[in-house]
Order: sequence, then C-alpha cells, then structure tokens
Amino acid sequence: MPKFNKDIGTRISTGLMFIGAILIGTLFSVYGVWILFGLINLCTIVEYQGLVSKLPGNHPRDLVYERVFNAIMATLVYLLLTAVVFQWLNVKFLILLLPLLLVFFIKSLFSSSETPLSGLSYNLMGIVWITFSSAVFVPLSIVDGDFNPYKLIGFIFIVWASDSFAYLIGSLFGKTPLFPRISPKKTWEGTLGGFAGSILFAFIFSLLIPDWSFIKWAMVATMASSLGTIGDLIESQLKRTAKVKDSGTIFPGHGGFLDRFDALLFSAPFVFSFVYLY
Repeated sequence: MPKFNKDIGTRISTGLMFIGAILIGTLFSVYGVWILFGLINLCTIVEYQGLVSKLPGNHPRDLVYERVFNAIMATLVYLLLTAVVFQWLNVKFLILLLPLLLVFFIKSLFSSSETPLSGLSYNLMGIVWITFSSAVFVPLSIVDGDFNPYKLIGFIFIVWASDSFAYLIGSLFGKTPLFPRISPKKTWEGTLGGFAGSILFAFIFSLLIPDWSFIKWAMVATMASSLGTIGDLIESQLKRTAKVKDSGTIFPGHGGFLDRFDALLFSAPFVFSFVYLY
C-alpha cells in the first residue's frame, strides 16, 4: 500500500506560507517583486556557498569570507541587471557585467580554497543559476511597460504545481527511477504526474488570464516542468556529491532556499526568453 511521507503535513503548511509570501511580495508593486527576489537571491547564494564548501576538494578555510564576498557580488550583479530593467541605468551599463564576473577570477588568486579553480567555477555557477535567474522575475512582472504580476504568479504556481504533483504521484505510485545515479527517489511516474499537474494549472490560468492562449500557457508549463526537473536534478547532484540531504534547514519539510527555489530559478530564464520572443 503506497503511503505519503510522514512530513507531508509540514510540507503543506510550509507550502502555504510560501504562497502567502509570494502573493504579498508580487501582487502590489514591481518594487515588491524586486525586493522579494533580491532577498531570495541573497539568501540562496549564501546557502549555496555553504553547500559547495562541502564538495570534495572545495573546502575554503574561511567560509564566512566566502559567503560575504559572494553575497556582495551577487547583490551587485542583481542591482545592475534590475537597474537596467527599471531604466535607472542605460542598457550600455550591462557591459559592467564582464568586469564584475572577472573579479571572481582575480579573487581566485587569493582564495583560501584547497582548489581555487574549482571554487571559481562554483562561484560563477551560483551567479548564473541564482542571481541572473532571480533578476528575470522583475521584467516578467512588467507587461507593455506597466506592472502586471499575474502572468508571473501563474508561472510560479505552475512550477510549484509540477513539484507538488510530482511529489504526490511519486509518493503514491512511483516505481521506475528517473535518474537513479543522482536522485534514486525521483521516478518517471512522479515526473509525469508533475507534468500533468503543470498542464492542469496552465489550463486554469488560461481561463483566469486569457491574454495568453491555452497553447502558450501549456508551452510555459512544459518548459517549467521539464526544465524545473532538470534544475532539481542539478541540485540533487550537488547534494549527493556533498553528501547532504538538503541544501539547508530553514524551511520545515522543504529544506533550504535552494531546495525550494531550484526548479523555479533554473526554468525562469527559459520562460523569460520564450515570453519575450514569442
């Protein structure tokens, strides 16, 4: 008889807290979106540094320094990207991204890590995956120059629907491993259930927000579900290599920031590109 994990009640209560926080942060102002994802960027990059510090051969002697440095750099990159979105800076200032990223190369010369080049690659991975992705949520909340958070909220809910349905179906019926080398508990049944859940929510949002057709919402859902699964697998690979169960412990039943936002952050740039090109 299939059964749910004993912490499902905790997962549900924490999930409801997430829904409330996202709605409060996104519904009322583009600056709310900016602050919300700025905080998500900052907290996730700090947590990410703790995770990669446990990877073989990448043990910095001063983790506090690594976290502070990467937090500052991630914040600067986020502010630069979003300042261009708000037109506080001309788009030409994006050229500053290159020297900002090259600062990581300079920093590697003075790194306390046992393998500074590995640390360099992990730092850049964190900036691309977490910071660049966090920044795209600001333009996703702007439609034709005006603040319109509803499509952004729809995308977020589709990602979480995929995650929730995957957990539900996988817990009940999961038998066939999806990627056993990286994530033994993730199954094809759960993955397909997650995809079905994302399509269901795409249909719901196509009725609530008919500016996009069901086909467009379904394409967003397909990217969100499939790429979100890949993001989850990438995080699972990091955790498995670091020999930890969760990236953090701040959210009961969910783990840490990266556990909660890995799929959302990985799929966001793809969805952003699709929305603005199609």
